[in-house]
This record gives sequence, structure tokens and C-alpha cells, in this order.
Amino acid sequence: MNSIIKQFFTALEKYEDQGTDDMHWAEWAAQDIDKKIVQKFTKNDWKLIQQHYKDKSTNIKSLIVGQINLNDDDYIAIKLELLVQIIKTEPIAIAFEALKKITFGFVTSGRDKVTNALFYKEELKGVFMTSKKEYLIDLFFTQDFLNKVQEIATDCGEIHKNEIFAFLRIIDKI
Repeated sequence: MNSIIKQFFTALEKYEDQGTDDMHWAEWAAQDIDKKIVQKFTKNDWKLIQQHYKDKSTNIKSLIVGQINLNDDDYIAIKLELLVQIIKTEPIAIAFEALKKITFGFVTSGRDKVTNALFYKEELKGVFMTSKKEYLIDLFFTQDFLNKVQEIATDCGEIHKNEIFAFLRIIDKI
């Protein structure tokens, strides 16, 4: 492992030591990790993370997911590959966090504050607005991936389930 990846995992482990064993803590902790480290990553660094994340704790895996940004084009294929790998192989709690990173590129959802009704808005965001979207969808959103996504949706609350199903409808249209 190179020094920047060691520095990254050290920062994640230090942050984990200051937190709790609760998965929900890790979901919100990503914003506090030193972004300067992640901004220096190369494609090879993301590949190293993909190789070494598997032996990390649940919280560290969730923190790694939190560091992935699909709004830019840089190293998007390796980032999507990592997210898809996590979705296919990790327990539902971590897979769900990775899936939210992807679905947010397609859907905005929530609950209307006035009516309290669930809503979702189909839209493309980030890298999914580029000409690469169809290539990326064909490459990563395989039938195995789609099956796992449907499995995750059955374990979700109503808001997230609607968001996931909206995502599935959108990628089927593209």
C-alpha cells in the first residue's frame, strides 16, 4: 500500500476510534474526514482501496463509501466499480449506503414537509448527465447488480424503497 492510502486508512481508523460502534454514526461521519487526502487520489489509489477495503470494519467500509463522489468525471469507472462491488458482496447495511450513492445520481426523494406525502423526482445528476451515462449503466448495472438492488429495496423503509424503484425505472428507460 502506498503512503497516501495508508494515510487515508489511518484517518478513517482514527475517526472510527473517536466514534461509536453504531453504523448510523459512520453514515454521517464521512463529512469530517480530511478531504485533502481524497482529492489527491489517483486511479491506482482507488484500485488499492478496492483491494484493501474488504478486511476493514463495517464502520470503515461505510466511511469509505462516504468518500466516493460521483459528481465529477475523475476516476468514475473505478469508483462505480467499487460501489457495485460493495453492493453485491457486503451485508445489506453497507450495500444500502453504497446504493444510495448511486441512486442519488438519478433520483431525489423524501417526504413533502407540507403534505407529508412521499415523493421522488426523476432526474440525472453528476456524471450521469454526461455522455458516459449509457456506457456506465451498461457496464456496471448488470442483472446481478439489479437483483441485489431489488433485494436491498425489500429491506428498506418506504421512502428509500420508492427511491430505489424510481432508480430502477429510470435506468430501464435509458
